[in-house]
Amino acid sequence: MTALPDISGVPHPPTWQLHPRRWFGRFVVRRRVEVREHGAANVPVDGPVIVLANNAELDDRPLVALFGPRPVLAVGPDDGSAAPGVMKTCLRVLADGHVLGLYPEHQRGAAYLALVSGAPVVPLTFLGAHQPRRGRLDLVYGTPYRTAALAWPRTKKQVEATALDLRVHMLVALDAARSLTGRQLPGPVPPAGGTS
Repeated sequence: MTALPDISGVPHPPTWQLHPRRWFGRFVVRRRVEVREHGAANVPVDGPVIVLANNAELDDRPLVALFGPRPVLAVGPDDGSAAPGVMKTCLRVLADGHVLGLYPEHQRGAAYLALVSGAPVVPLTFLGAHQPRRGRLDLVYGTPYRTAALAWPRTKKQVEATALDLRVHMLVALDAARSLTGRQLPGPVPPAGGTS
């Protein structure tokens, strides 16, 4: 038994990002930036999924929500992600079978959520997000990272080991995305383990 934390009283977050008119947002963005999507088939077509994006310098939440192959509820770096309430909201999204979008600051949180829920973690690499207007943005979905849900209690050591495995998986996905697109990140790779 994996014993999820009690999320019975946790409401599902607002679903405006899941609205079926995402096509209009895509249209608006594509008028300013050429968007190329790669590997969308790596996102499972149903069930809970964590999409872990590499870039959080811009407010990418709308991009993740608009261009995901499935609607994504994205949690940004300013959402207090270490707070228990936010983690329970993330678990609610996963328990309801939706896609949760996280950023590199949440790598340990993504590991915890994967261990609790058993949801696969799909790396999403943004390349070109720092280009000026009318640039090109490549969104590359990598191979899912999978781990079995662990029974409670999950230890800090288990979460840290999973976060390290996930970090390595993200770096492999980043290298694959660079090879696929022929593009590079504008700066150094973030430090191991992110900031959370």
